[in-house]
Amino acid sequence: MDSLKFFKVVCISTLSLAFLLRASIPAFAQAGSTGRIIGSVADSTGAVIGGATISVTDTGSTVERWSFYGNPSAFSGLGYNAVPFFSGTSNADCVAKAAALDAGYTPLYPGYTYSSSLSKYGCWAKNGAMLLPPAIGTYGTAARGLFRGQGLKLLDVSLTKDTKISERLSGQFRFEVFNVLNKTQYTPTVNGNAASRSNPLLGSSRATPDVQISNPSVGSGAARSIQLGFKLQF
Repeated sequence: MDSLKFFKVVCISTLSLAFLLRASIPAFAQAGSTGRIIGSVADSTGAVIGGATISVTDTGSTVERWSFYGNPSAFSGLGYNAVPFFSGTSNADCVAKAAALDAGYTPLYPGYTYSSSLSKYGCWAKNGAMLLPPAIGTYGTAARGLFRGQGLKLLDVSLTKDTKISERLSGQFRFEVFNVLNKTQYTPTVNGNAASRSNPLLGSSRATPDVQISNPSVGSGAARSIQLGFKLQF
């Protein structure tokens, strides 16, 4: 008589449902950073110089930085719209502001004034706020993270089911939906240098994040996406 063997498979299943809500992301926001330098200073012969001091200059923080005057909200959350650019001295408010700045400023050299800089580079102005180029030979004062976009708000859903097949073998089924409400999300910045006369889209949001950075990853502001998966663990 053939022996009979019975195998009993016990399956333990768990079901979980997770909702993920992504918070609003500010536009143009950039966090500052701090650091510390540890070491010694040596001369050309390799001898350590005692009591030496080091000065560190952040040369990138002031490159192409302009000066902003007014309420930052005037340049924030504009959606598809952009902050108007005015070439030269075509905007009366910018001209008046540059003249007021020149009244209390001694230029480095004759002609190195706010007005001459405005005449050359123009300005952005909207609702009483303006972004002006600094006087020639100086740096602007506009802070980082000054303007804000509309933000990025996405609702994602993840449904998982864990199944215990044996003591050593288990599996997990995953069903995920990204951007459940199929809401269009626009990136808060534009390509290229925002503060450039060659790019008149300062403050405008005109592409989804995946298109903006040429990265069609799931859940980065594109249309609703569904993903199925299975993970085997042993």
